[in-house]
Amino acid sequence: MLGIVRTILFNSPNEKSKGVAAKNTLVIELLKNSKFHSFLSDIRYYEWTSTKQLAEVSFDDYIQLFLANHHETWMGTDKSN
Repeated sequence: MLGIVRTILFNSPNEKSKGVAAKNTLVIELLKNSKFHSFLSDIRYYEWTSTKQLAEVSFDDYIQLFLANHHETWMGTDKSN
């Protein structure tokens, strides 16, 4: 589970390496399951702010950014795999 969260947060491009592309593809395939997507979207994620306080951040925002950056894989049109 932590590896999936880490992959979404790092949001590395598929071109970086075959390993990264494989991880991204796996996460995308898992996110196609609506129950799993919902489960990840409900994660309570916190970040340090400039005021040295923890602020809750919507993890769904990270998921949407990840999917936007990997839309070709999400749509099944990625030619790099």
